[in-house]
Amino acid sequence: MAKYFDAHVTAVCNTKNVELMRSLGADAVIDYLQEDFTEKSETYDIIFDTVGMLAFRRCRGPLKPGGMYAVTDSGSVGVIPHIGGSPCLEYCWPHLPHLPGG
Repeated sequence: MAKYFDAHVTAVCNTKNVELMRSLGADAVIDYLQEDFTEKSETYDIIFDTVGMLAFRRCRGPLKPGGMYAVTDSGSVGVIPHIGGSPCLEYCWPHLPHLPGG
């Protein structure tokens, strides 16, 4: 969906899924078995954890000021806006104005 809105997408996956992520349109792919994206200097507007394996505290460094950490867990979606270093749990759609319904 992010590619539809012309976002630059960086996918994080294991080695066996790198080519799949590229074929799905990721602009960059990070193999988490080779490197930890949370230790790189690149920062992101949104980190969307689709498997629920990353703690928010690990993602604070790579989030841009005002960025959001979104996580799915058993089908529910929540967003933690990174505002002044103090996360606030909210629901996804009201905080993504670029998406239909937001």
